[in-house]
Formats: sequence, C-alpha cells, structure tokens
Amino acid sequence: MQLPAAAFWLLPAFIISTSTSQQGGGENMASAWELKGRLEKAVHGEVGGGGHRRKVTCLKFNRSGSLLATGAADGSLRIYATVSTPQGLTALSSSTASTLDLRGHEKGLSSLGWNPASDTQLATCGYDRTVRLWDARHKGHETHKVTTAGSHAVNVNLAWSPNGQNLAVSNVHDQISFFDVRRFSSAEGCKRMSYKYEVHDFSWSPAGNHWVVCGAMRNGTGWLEVYTYPRQDSVFTTEAHTSTCLALSLDPTHQHLALGSADGLVSIWGLEELLPLRTMDRFNTAVSSLDFSYDGRWLAVGSEDSSSIDVTEVASGKQLALLKTEGGVNALAWHPKACLLAWSHEMGGGGGGGTGVGSLGGSSGSGGGRKEEGVRFVSVSDRV
Repeated sequence: MQLPAAAFWLLPAFIISTSTSQQGGGENMASAWELKGRLEKAVHGEVGGGGHRRKVTCLKFNRSGSLLATGAADGSLRIYATVSTPQGLTALSSSTASTLDLRGHEKGLSSLGWNPASDTQLATCGYDRTVRLWDARHKGHETHKVTTAGSHAVNVNLAWSPNGQNLAVSNVHDQISFFDVRRFSSAEGCKRMSYKYEVHDFSWSPAGNHWVVCGAMRNGTGWLEVYTYPRQDSVFTTEAHTSTCLALSLDPTHQHLALGSADGLVSIWGLEELLPLRTMDRFNTAVSSLDFSYDGRWLAVGSEDSSSIDVTEVASGKQLALLKTEGGVNALAWHPKACLLAWSHEMGGGGGGGTGVGSLGGSSGSGGGRKEEGVRFVSVSDRV
C-alpha cells in the first residue's frame, strides 16, 4: 500500500538532532573546516579538558544547538555549552564551569536524545536496562527513572515524538516501549510493542502521526516499515536493502529519508512517494550512523569499522569530502541551525595506551594511565 504523502510528511517539523564539536581526553584539540568546493582546514585550537574514560557511544545537540550531550560506555553523561568564536563558528566552551557531569547509569549508555519541545530535558537509556530523564538546569542525578521489563532486555535506542510528550525505547528483543513522559513512572504511562522483525533504528514522522522503523527480516534482508501512530497499523513495508538496515535519518526539510546498511550501502529515498532515488556503494564497511544537515543538503555517513566520515551531497549522491578520523566512528550528528558536524571515534594510543590528543588526521598520546575517548568537530560552510 502506498503511503499518502500529505498525511504523513507535511505539517509541523520536528527537530532532527545534530551536533557540533566536542572534547577529547586530557588535552583536546578541534579543527574547523570550510567547504569551498572541497573541505579545507580553516581554524585550529583547543577545547574543553577532561573526558569520558571509555568510548563515547552517543551524542546529540539540543533543539537550539546551545548544548551538546555526550554519553559513554562507562555510564558517564556530559553536557557542554557552545560558544561563538571570532570566526563566526560554533565551538564548545573551554570553561569547566560550562561543562556538566551527570552520573546515574550503572553501565554504559547506548542512546540519548533531547526533548524537541525543550532546550533542557534529556533522555538516556543504557545497558543497565534503565531509561532516565535529566534536566540540564539541575546538576544532580536524573529527575525520573524507570527500569524496562525483562532481566536481559538491554536498551538499545531511543527517539522522541515531535511534541515531546512521548519517548520510544527499543531493546535487544525487538520490542519498543512507548512512554508517555507526563506519566513516565506509572505503569499506565508505558505501552510495549513487539515486532516480528529485527529492529535497529526508528523515528516519528514530522507530524507525529506515523512511525518509521528499519532493521532486518529473519532472512537478513534489510527492512523498512511505516506504521500509523498511536494505533500501530502497518501502512507501508518494503525490502529496502539486501542486508540489515542499521541506521535511519529523516531530512529536516521533509524531502528525503536515508538508510545505511550492513552491506555498506546507503540509499536516499524521496518522501513524497517513498521510493529510492539513489544508492551509494562506495562504503566498504557496515554503515552504523548517518545524519542530514539542518538544511537537508548534506548527509554525513560513518562506520564503527572505518576511520573516516563521508560527507555526501544529497541532490547528486556525490562525495563532497572524506574526513579522516583517528578510529572507527561511534556516533555523529549535525548542528540544528548551522552546518557544523560533531562525531565521536575510537581513540588510537601508543604502547601501553595514553590520552589521545590532536585534531583530524593526527594524534598523540601521553604514556600511562587510562585512555580517554574524544569527540572531534568539523564546521562545513558554503561561504565563498
């Protein structure tokens, strides 16, 4: 059944989370880049000190882009304030007073997301089977916490509804729990749905009346399905890729949808007809993260098995830039109001391991101690 485009994709947009910059461990460096036919190094400097002790698994900006949240495999959660540089770029504040450390998760974080209706409310989920709500104005623990059902039902991913009233959280058993945030801690505030296929990524439609899910069928074929919300009636389903669909992103301008798969393919779909427009096959490893820029012109593509980020022009599918990183890319996101990209990657280290420092294309380490994971940023601009 073909999806009625107007009912699904038009009307109010929701914030597609994005990101800008970030810190590494110990001593941290960042590089900003401008797009002038190709990416060129523009400015270079240091940002923020300290860092997550294990890899950064998730990161996102709030709706205004004023705050960046990062979550790590050690259960730590950090919030950074952004500042404007003399060059007109957005960077992270180097002041420790502008950095907020939040503790509560007993195991690593798997996903986080800002409420699209609030600049300060943040949701996280992790391997301790908890889902937590935080307020960036509070410097203590979470404001609310629930433990999801199932002794081995580790939480994997989460997404907010456009109006910020509902939160969806998936687990490893291909179940998604839908929470009414207004009744977050009550049993009546949670409804759970089990899917017959493997679930990897998902999102609400801009109007909030449909629900988009991608993953894999039992034979390993990549799967894309659209449901009504809140009834959860399937209105569109297709075999989208020959292998598992791992990542999904909706264009903030409501023109395109992108899918990344385990076979290293990325497809861009038109939302009016929900048909694939183009497929890029230049990726040699599984695509685990992708995100559209705020204006829908560029798509950033990353892989945990590749030390680079591909920046694609959406209109043509051509590669605009290949950003070299120091390790596999764990997460990436664009800023919601500027062409600024943030990502986290595995840090390299010498001998016995050290603190990774440096900007794109290079790193150094301080011997001994535990390795700290970092996030690097790149600013992309079409200014002539």
